[in-house]
Amino acid sequence: MTQVDAAPGAGEEQAVVVAVRAGGEAEFSSLTERYRRGLLVHCYRMVGSLEDAEDLVQETFLKAWGSRAGFEGRSSLRAWLYRIATNACLDAIKRSRRRVRVVDLPPTAGGAPSFDQVPWLQPLPDRIWEDPVAGGDEPRGRGGG
Repeated sequence: MTQVDAAPGAGEEQAVVVAVRAGGEAEFSSLTERYRRGLLVHCYRMVGSLEDAEDLVQETFLKAWGSRAGFEGRSSLRAWLYRIATNACLDAIKRSRRRVRVVDLPPTAGGAPSFDQVPWLQPLPDRIWEDPVAGGDEPRGRGGG
């Protein structure tokens, strides 16, 4: 298996395309699993629910696995997965039609609705932000690193 870097060379890009398209389940999983946490945060930001985000990440991997023969490497593997995840989230939002209307917002002490509260937004656990592997593919901390 070829190590996938953030900016692979042309030979590495072709190796990733071949591995994704023709590889087995274990190789596909080893190439895509490194993006799970980032995809989870991405989906959470779109839908506001950790449970829904986890389901959508799983759906993303299933869709990617099912359509891996169509992966041509015109974009990076990461970009391809994020596009699939974004579309899955948008489809989920359309299905749920979860939109907060002004009348749905709880009134404040003054009687007017407060726009700084989103009743359906769940907190994201701190464990999501913990880096299980030092030197992973995620950007460095805010300190610029």
